[in-house]
Amino acid sequence: TRTGSNWAVGGKRKTLQNDTSNRDFNDAAHTWTVDLEAGTYDIGGEAAPVSAYYQNDGEMLIVQGAGYASTTIRMTHNGYIFNRAVATAVLMRHLKVTTNASPSTSTAIMRPATNAQALHLDSCEVADLERAVHTYFQGSLYAVDCLFHDLGHGVISKGAYAGRISLYNCEIYACGTRAVEVTFGSGEFVNTVHGCLIRDNTGSGIYVDGDAGLKEETVITNNIIHGNSAHGIDTTITASVLCAIRNNIISNNGSYGISGQSSHSGHTSDHNAFYSNSSGHRNNIDAGSNDVDLTADPYTDESTNDFTLNNTAGGGADCRNAGWPSNFLGASQTSYVDIGANQRDADGAGGGSNSGARNPFAGPVG
Repeated sequence: TRTGSNWAVGGKRKTLQNDTSNRDFNDAAHTWTVDLEAGTYDIGGEAAPVSAYYQNDGEMLIVQGAGYASTTIRMTHNGYIFNRAVATAVLMRHLKVTTNASPSTSTAIMRPATNAQALHLDSCEVADLERAVHTYFQGSLYAVDCLFHDLGHGVISKGAYAGRISLYNCEIYACGTRAVEVTFGSGEFVNTVHGCLIRDNTGSGIYVDGDAGLKEETVITNNIIHGNSAHGIDTTITASVLCAIRNNIISNNGSYGISGQSSHSGHTSDHNAFYSNSSGHRNNIDAGSNDVDLTADPYTDESTNDFTLNNTAGGGADCRNAGWPSNFLGASQTSYVDIGANQRDADGAGGGSNSGARNPFAGPVG
C-alpha cells in the first residue's frame, strides 16, 4: 500500500503473478509496501513473474511477511522472483523464500539487471535456491539477521559489475561450492561479513577475489567459520584489493584456516583464533601478532548449534577479551571484545559465562 492507493496480493488464491500486459509496480517517486499474511504464496509461470520497475533513484518496493516461520514465498519455476530494472531497491523482511524446483537449476530472488540498486533482506530465511542472487546481479546485497541454507551455490556476489555485499548476524550452512563469494567488480566498494556463523558448507566458507587496478576492500570480522569442506577463508586477491580479517574463530575446516595468494601484500589479519584446520591454520598469510592458536575446542556444544564460548583453557577461555579493539579513539572500554560472533555480557573482568549473551544464530527475528 501507499498513501491513496492499494495493491492487493493473493487472498484465497495466495499467488504472486505478473500480468504480462501491465507491470506490477510502476509508479514513479513512491515506495510500495506489500504486506503478506501468514501462509504460503506460490509464485511461478515465467522466468521472472514479478516486475519491479521504477524510473527514479530512491524508490523502493517493500515485501514483508508475518515472520519467517509463518509467511513463505515458494517459487514453482526455474528463474527469479523479481525482474528488476533500473533504479529500484527491494526490501524483503520477516518471511521465508524457498522453492520446489531443484536448487541445481537457475533459481534466485533477483535476476541481473543494468543499473540495479540493491536487495535488502531483513530477518528472512532463504533455502533451497541455487543462490540468493544471480551470479551477475549488478546491485548490492544487504542481509541482516538472516538464515541461508541448502543453496546450490551459496550467497554470492560475482561478476564484472558486481555491487557490494554486506552480511550482518547471518547463519549460512549446507551450501554448495562456496558459502560466500566476493569477487571482482568495477566500483569502489567495501564488502562486509560481520557477526556471522558460516558452517558446514561444501567448499570454502568465504572466497574473496579481485583483479589489479580495482579499489575494493573486504572486511571480515567477528565471525565463526567452522566445518567447511575446503578453506575457512580463501583469498586470491591482487595487491590493489585489500582484505581485513579480524576477530574471527576459524575452526575444523577441511583445508587451511586462511589461504592467501603469495604475491599479495594487502591482507590485514590479526586477532583471529584458529583450531583444528586440517591442512594448517595459514597458507601464504603471516600470523598476526595477536592471533590465538587454540589447543582445545572453544565452543559450548556445536553439535547442538551452540557456538557460545566455553571457559576451557586453550579453548573458549582464550578467545575472551582477546579481540580488537581494546580502546576507541578518544574513549575507553573496560576490556577487549571477544573473538568470534558471540559476545558475552560485559562483566568488566572477562571471567563471566556465556549466560545471557546474544546468540544471533537462533533463527531470524520475527
